[in-house]
Order: sequence, then C-alpha cells, then structure tokens
Amino acid sequence: MSDIDGPQYVTVSHSFVVTNRSGALACSSSFFEATSSNATVLSLANITFSGTFPNCVVSYLTTANTGTSNVSIKFTNLYNHSQTRSFVFTAYQKPVMAFSYRKVVKDYVGSAIRVRRISDNAESDIGFDVSGNLDLAAYNAFQGGSSLRLRTWYDQSGNGYDATQTTAGLQPTINLTGFNGAPQTEFANTYWMQTTQTQNIISSLRDVTIFYGTKAISEARTIFGIRIAANNRVGSHINWSDNTLYWDAPGACCVNSRLSVSNTANVNIPIVYALGRAGAYQYIKVNGVNAATRNNASGTLSSGTAVWYLGATNNVGAAAEIVSSPLAEYVQYTAGLSDAQVTAIANEQKSYFGL
Repeated sequence: MSDIDGPQYVTVSHSFVVTNRSGALACSSSFFEATSSNATVLSLANITFSGTFPNCVVSYLTTANTGTSNVSIKFTNLYNHSQTRSFVFTAYQKPVMAFSYRKVVKDYVGSAIRVRRISDNAESDIGFDVSGNLDLAAYNAFQGGSSLRLRTWYDQSGNGYDATQTTAGLQPTINLTGFNGAPQTEFANTYWMQTTQTQNIISSLRDVTIFYGTKAISEARTIFGIRIAANNRVGSHINWSDNTLYWDAPGACCVNSRLSVSNTANVNIPIVYALGRAGAYQYIKVNGVNAATRNNASGTLSSGTAVWYLGATNNVGAAAEIVSSPLAEYVQYTAGLSDAQVTAIANEQKSYFGL
C-alpha cells in the first residue's frame, strides 16, 4: 500500500485485491485488522473495510487533527496465515469555507441552505437527508406550488462564513438536477451572493486552494472573487469571451499571478476544477488532471476590506461580472495544498458527481 493523504472530514481509501486459496472471505474486520500509531490523527474507529472479496477497500476518515500516523493493515485467513501492509497516513487541514448541497464536512451539524418562497416570502432552512445529500423531501414540501430562491448557502467549515443574498430580486435560483443530476446554484447573469469573510482567509495573502464544480460558459464574467483594486484581486473567469479559463491567484494581476488555459472543449459540461497557488507554484486542474502550471508566480494580495463573492466579483463594494455559469460546490482551503492532496479531493468530487 502506498502512503496516502487525507483531508480532514473527507474519506479516502485504498483498493486492493486479496489472494486466498481457501476461498472467498468477507472484506470486513473478521479478516482484516488495522493499527494506527497516532489515534488523534486517525482512530481505529475511522478505519473501515468494505467491498466484495477479492476486491476489498479500506477507507480512512480523519476529523479534528492534522499530522501523520503509521498505519498497518493485516489480513488473516481461516488457516491463520497472515500478511501485513504498512504506510504513512497524513491528515491535513479542513476547508476554511465550504458550500455544497451535500455534506462535505462530516461533523457539520447545520443546514445546507436557507430558501425563500416567492409566493409569501416565507423562509426555511433545508438540511440533509440520511445519506448526506440535500433533503429533497423537506425542500419540495416547503416549496409546495411556488418557487424558491436561495437566501443563504451555509458555510460548512464551522467558521460561519455563510454566503448570503438578502435582496429578494438578486437571490439565485436552484436547479435540483442541473449538475449531472445534482443540485446547482443558478446565477443567470443577474444573481450573486457574498460571504462574511475578507482576504484574511488567504494564507500570507498569497497561498490558497479552491475546488469548485461548474459548467463553463463563454462570457466576460467572474465566477467568484475578491477585488481590492483592478490589478490586485483573486478570481476566475470561466470562460472569458475567448473561451479561456483564467485563474488570477493572489498577487498582482494580470501578469505575475495569472494562469490560463483554453477551455473551449468543456463549455456547458459539468466539471470540477481545482485552482491553487503555493508560493511560486500555481496550477489549474480539470477533473483532477493538470491543465496548466507555472513556477514563477509572485506578489501578494494587498490588505483591504473587500469581501468574497460567489457568482460575481467584488468591485468597490458592488457585484460585477455576474456569471451565467452555475456552482454546484465551492470548497476553499487557506493554504496551498500538495499535489497529492489536491488530487485526492478532486477525485472524491469526481466520484460523487459521476464525472
């Protein structure tokens, strides 16, 4: 088994094939045993076995701590013959902001969204079902014969950086099956939301990792962002009118911290994108695969009071460049994650959305 990285509150796993001459056995704790050298990083209760013999899966879920643990998985057959495989498990930070119609932070106990019913302006929180997806029964019951608008997209990180829109005419709509069968927020060149957080969520005003699920539209717009000044901002055009995906990382736009890639082939296709900067290294990943990288990004975001926007960018306290591209999920980390960590999260998103 290879070493593995696990983001806090996101399940990662090893898949393997077991050879056993005595016949089929269960992929369970009856025949598998785990040890972990650091239970505060990875407890035995959060190591589980599944699959159908001989194709077994061992899954790991870290919760409250970062660090490493030496982990061993031991298989013992009916004749008491055993084999052990060992590896290093590395846990890293949970998101600084997380917006989704599914539960992406496992210990989050709040609702997914707050919606407003158009017919009478009544509002209601909508949570998750037993599978961790949006509670469609509660959503449909509250909607009745009316329509709903998104008033609050709750931040699941625990930091309380909720995305809100209190002006009724600017509240986004929700397409319950728009993102490959999953819900998505519709901005439609009109609607947008803002969070309660400023640029302080960016490590050293420089490093950041952002994951989001969207369908690119060719337009001169910005799907998320914060702008201190015209040339000092963070955001992504997806796509710009030339069908290029632009990633303006923290720094002096639009040379020292801008990365771009042609995105023509992905117009109106559900995709999960990962954008990041860690020091001089900057990247764009499309469905977990590197699409563009650079090793000479420079500069930092200037300090200021602007807040983070979803569906648009902040332009001197007002929404600008409002997109028609939707958002199914937006997860942000306040540091540049490693390539292995980014790939693990992107692959989990791909798997969930069936991409």
